[in-house]
Amino acid sequence: MALIAWGTDPCPKCGAPVASDCGATLCAACAQLQATAESGYGEPAPIVEVALTELPWEVPATAERAEKGTRFGGVGYRVWFANGYGASVIRHLYSYGGPAGLWEIAVLDSDGELTYETPVTDYVVGRLSDSDVACVLREIAALR
Repeated sequence: MALIAWGTDPCPKCGAPVASDCGATLCAACAQLQATAESGYGEPAPIVEVALTELPWEVPATAERAEKGTRFGGVGYRVWFANGYGASVIRHLYSYGGPAGLWEIAVLDSDGELTYETPVTDYVVGRLSDSDVACVLREIAALR
């Protein structure tokens, strides 16, 4: 069990320490995401193509293009590879690890739909750091 500093409680969303003696009920990251969500996040922003060099992680050389969009107080990217597969990489209020600043990734088929039938994963992979995302992207790029 982690030790909590005097005057702090765990955030109910992610478990990070919250300065409860100051009246806060969520950690700073979750409070920011909740404020964004409450301000009207229902409609996603248009998805736009972005340069591969603008992505927050290293991408394999076989990456052909990338797209970016926003939703649920966060951000999402889709990266497409020469093998026909793609990756959906998201970080928002409801993604696995999003409130803690971590990424969630899923494999996309050639039609842009989630696929759960690859050696990479049979669901999604969550709570990923930037370097973890780069590793999973390499695995997706190597699919045949």
